[in-house]
Amino acid sequence: MWKWDYKRITVDGRVVLEHRHIMEKHLGRKILTSEIVHHKNGDPQDNRIENLELMTQSSHTKIYHSPRPHIIELVCDYCGNKFKRKYHQRPKVKKSKKKYCSRQCMGKDSVLVNVGN
Repeated sequence: MWKWDYKRITVDGRVVLEHRHIMEKHLGRKILTSEIVHHKNGDPQDNRIENLELMTQSSHTKIYHSPRPHIIELVCDYCGNKFKRKYHQRPKVKKSKKKYCSRQCMGKDSVLVNVGN
């Protein structure tokens, strides 16, 4: 996960990562440098508190760099079906934040966008 994938907000004149700010407000304290705010579903844009988990650097590394792929469940942005994806696997379309269960759904969604313009 790259830092530019995360939402940023301005707080007291400083640009901060939104998920870290949300976790700090939830905890009522600053996050330590040894702590990571982990997105449980692997989506760096999903900053709901129920999707965020505070972890140590080492425990996050064990999950992120596990020899076995970690599987997450997502919901297709086009049809609403649930599907599974290997952890941190990027969407097929570059710069797209949407998640699709198949190429068919991705194609149908892009057709709707083009027709609407």
